[in-house]
Amino acid sequence: VSFLSSALFMNDPTCLFLTPLVVQVVSARGLPLGPYLIALSTSANIGAAVTPVGSPQNMIIASKSGFSYLDFVAPIGPAAIFAWMINLGAVALWFRRELFGQAAAVAESTEAATA
Repeated sequence: VSFLSSALFMNDPTCLFLTPLVVQVVSARGLPLGPYLIALSTSANIGAAVTPVGSPQNMIIASKSGFSYLDFVAPIGPAAIFAWMINLGAVALWFRRELFGQAAAVAESTEAATA
């Protein structure tokens, strides 16, 4: 979500508005905040690189170069999508204990509560 939102708006408002939502949802499920907030911020930064409106630097580059919206997105879009996938894999690998160890504990407690 933050990848697409940052591509359409900017990464600062994306992080500002999505952080409270992520904190609420993740905390309610008893999951660790760190991996989800890191994924939010890094995905937002990668998404911001895709479009002319994603960051102030992109706006300057697009306006000074005369690139159309499509001229700007076409070469950067595929690379950014690839970078986003690598980012998700890196976050999952880096926080594997927190994510997968905690997820298993939450699943067990949910199963115990419903049994």
